[in-house]
Amino acid sequence: MFRLDYNHQGMNMNMVIVVNERNSVLVRYMITANNNPDKKDAILKFLNTLNEERKLKYYMDEDGDIFAEWHYFATDEKFDAELLIESSISFLKGIERDYPDLMRIIWS
Repeated sequence: MFRLDYNHQGMNMNMVIVVNERNSVLVRYMITANNNPDKKDAILKFLNTLNEERKLKYYMDEDGDIFAEWHYFATDEKFDAELLIESSISFLKGIERDYPDLMRIIWS
């Protein structure tokens, strides 16, 4: 397991990479918490829109924490760590672009 605390222009996020024995990799980004229950429906609508447009899966858990995640599957012969890291960074940059819109919904 690899964990990264990421801070960028007011965005404080955790990224976790978990590799299991079958070389299935889960990359999860904990983006933010929704501390405004009145915004739950608007946030879910926004996350569903992102899910239609992105390769990441965005969701909110029962505590109101907002995540994005993706999976990487490989065989022992074809595990490409460089691709895994490049893709993780690329998805992180996509989250950076979506973050201001998400926060506008939470804070409005």
